[in-house]
Amino acid sequence: MTTQSRGARITVREVWLVLANVLLAGGLVVATWKLGPMIAWIVLGLFLALAFEPVVGWLTRHRWKRGWAVFAVFFSALLLFGGLIALLVPMLIAQGKDLAAGLPEWIGRVRAFGPVHWADEQFHLTEKLREGAGDQAGNVAQPALAFAGGVVHAVAGAITIVVLAIFFLMFGEVVFDNTLEWLDPSRRAHAKALAVRMSNVVSGYVAGTAVVASIGGVVMGSTMAILGVPYFLPLGLLMIVLGVVPVIGTSIAAVVIVGVTFASAGSTPALICAGVYLAYQQVENHVLQPAVQTRTLKMNPLLIVLALIVGTGLAGVLGALLALPVAGALQVLLEDVLERRRLRSAS
Repeated sequence: MTTQSRGARITVREVWLVLANVLLAGGLVVATWKLGPMIAWIVLGLFLALAFEPVVGWLTRHRWKRGWAVFAVFFSALLLFGGLIALLVPMLIAQGKDLAAGLPEWIGRVRAFGPVHWADEQFHLTEKLREGAGDQAGNVAQPALAFAGGVVHAVAGAITIVVLAIFFLMFGEVVFDNTLEWLDPSRRAHAKALAVRMSNVVSGYVAGTAVVASIGGVVMGSTMAILGVPYFLPLGLLMIVLGVVPVIGTSIAAVVIVGVTFASAGSTPALICAGVYLAYQQVENHVLQPAVQTRTLKMNPLLIVLALIVGTGLAGVLGALLALPVAGALQVLLEDVLERRRLRSAS
C-alpha cells in the first residue's frame, strides 16, 4: 500500500512541468492569433517555394548551382508576369471600366428576365438594393480608404511572400538538415525521406492545381473572346483566380461568367458559355484533376470534403486553399506511422 501511494504521488517538479506546458501552449495560441497575417505569409511563401521546387530541382540535377537555379526560375517568372502585365493590364483596365459602366443597363436586362422579374415583384429586391445603396452613399470615404489600405497591405504581402519563397528555396534544405541533427542518427535518414515525400505531395498538388486553374481560365476566356463578349479578359482572370479554390471555385466563376455574358451579349452566347463550361468541367473532373490527385493526394473524397470544411472554418478562403495540401502531407505522415506500427507488430 505504501509503495503504491509513493508511486502515485505527484511531485512538485511534475506540477511545474505540466504548468509550464500549459503556459507554453497558451502562448503559442495567443502568438498564432496575434501573428495571423504573418503566419499566413510564411505558409504561402513555403507553398510557393514548394510549387517552384520541381523546376529548381530539375535545374540542379542538370549541373546548375542552386542559387543560380533559384535566380533563373524567379527571374523567368518575373519576366513572364511583367510581360503579361504590360500586355494585358491596359486592356484589363479598359474592359473593367466598361464592365462597371454597363452594370446598370445589365441589371435592367437581368431584371426583365422572367423568373428574376417575378422574384423582384414578389420580394421587392430592386427597391431594397436602392435603399441600401442610398444608406451607404454618405459612407464612401471610409470604404475607399479601407480599400487603399488593403491594396498596400496586399502588395507588401506579395513582396514578402516572394522573398520568403526565395529564402526557403535557397536555405530551407540547410535549415532542415541542421534540424535533423537534433534527432538520433539512426532516425535521420528516415525523417529526411519522409519530409521529401511530404514535400513532393504538396509541391505536386500546388503546381498541378495552378496549371488546371490556368487551363480553365484560358478555355473560358478564349470562348468569350470568340463569342465577342467584350469583357473576356477580366472574366477569364476571374476563372483562373477562383479555379484554385477547390470544389466550388470554378462553379462560382461560371455563374458570374454566364450572367455577365447573358447581360452583355445575349442569351445565345450565355448558353454557349454554359455548355463549354459544363463540357470543360467533365474534362477537368475526369482527366485533369485525377491526373493531379493520382500523383499527389490519393485521398478519399470524403476526407477531401472534410478537410475543406475544417480548413474553411478555421481560416476562411486561405484555409480552403491550404486544406488539401496540408491534409495530403498529414496523410503521408499518418501512413508512415501506421506502416511502422505494422512492421513492429509483425516482428
